[in-house]
Amino acid sequence: MSVTSDKDKFFQTSDSLEKATRRAAKSKNTLGDPIHVGAKILDIISDPTSPDRVFIAQSDALARRVQLSSGDKGNHVYRGHTAPVTSLALSDPPTTLFTGSWDKSILAFDVNTRTLLLRFPPTHADFIKTLLYLPSRSPTSPSTPSLLLSGSSDTKIIIWNPETATKLHVLAAHTRGVLSLVLDPIPPPSDPTGFTVFSSGSERAIYQWTIPSSGTAAIQGPLPPLTPHETSVYKLRFSLRPPYGDLYTASADNTVQRIAIRASQDNEDALPTSQDSFPHPDFVNDVLVTGFNPSDEDDEGRWIVTACRDENVRVWDRATANLTHVFEGHFDEVSGVCVVEVEKGGWAVVSGSIDGTVRRWRLKPEEIKAAVEEARRRKEGREGEEEKVTSGVELTEDEERELEELMRDDE
Repeated sequence: MSVTSDKDKFFQTSDSLEKATRRAAKSKNTLGDPIHVGAKILDIISDPTSPDRVFIAQSDALARRVQLSSGDKGNHVYRGHTAPVTSLALSDPPTTLFTGSWDKSILAFDVNTRTLLLRFPPTHADFIKTLLYLPSRSPTSPSTPSLLLSGSSDTKIIIWNPETATKLHVLAAHTRGVLSLVLDPIPPPSDPTGFTVFSSGSERAIYQWTIPSSGTAAIQGPLPPLTPHETSVYKLRFSLRPPYGDLYTASADNTVQRIAIRASQDNEDALPTSQDSFPHPDFVNDVLVTGFNPSDEDDEGRWIVTACRDENVRVWDRATANLTHVFEGHFDEVSGVCVVEVEKGGWAVVSGSIDGTVRRWRLKPEEIKAAVEEARRRKEGREGEEEKVTSGVELTEDEERELEELMRDDE
């Protein structure tokens, strides 16, 4: 049992003190070119207008646009919440940033001027945990609005008109908080202008909804829930590459599952089932599939990337479901990941963490290979240092005293 005279460390266990010491040492690393923002990062999304920028949601009640190349984080700050910002969504085209918060509110900002455009009515009874923007699919009817969905710890999903902040509908099926919403890229066969949305939360169930473009007409669903996990499902993501049928799910049961949603369409009574499982040592907070351009058919779109509570970002091969590499750099749990396109058509994943840093990891095959080799050298270096420290023979006090007496005798 460790003993300390530091009052700041009273009532802490040896394990917690060791963890704090380890994290303090690890925080000095520069892996992933860290950008320190001074607050916990709770959500992160890419900026579709620039591969050099991302938006982040912070625990200090701010949202922020960060420039990756320069590390600039001070010029684009979005203020208005009074509690941690938990979720982000962009309009299409990306002129409006929507933010959700622990203060139970949803705000809409002009992306460029940072002006607060709308404050949505305080309808949710608990924290906002996820937002999803649905762009209008009615080109022949310009008056048909886009939709914004919000999921909350109050178990409800609310459908909004994002241009007027008008509540249109409430979806109720979850028995615990809603944590993630995702749009199926393929419209429902019964309504080409409508949306198929999947929702998950602090329970096993994943629900499927068919939402009409108006947001007010009869909503189909939810269908019988999918239950590929043992407990909470933190994140849902669709593959946006052909054949668009894979739903990826990240869970507190320490796994990511790949579910082939289209595989059961020939049999209406059959529920989609998991095709691949990706095991982790801790809770998985996020998952994504690189290659967001459907026309991208090269090797750089083959990765599955996961964010884990064990502080690491993992890269998996889509074809084999095998782990390819672990990016180590964060010193607290990784809360989210997004993908950006870099020069020469390559991809990079950008990660945000509870440690308050944004980091970028290159995904070109040759860059992954170089990262694997660099990690091997770092590991060998650490093991070499440990061997130096422990290779000597330690003597007891009696043996040291005896050795000292022998040495005096020799004199």
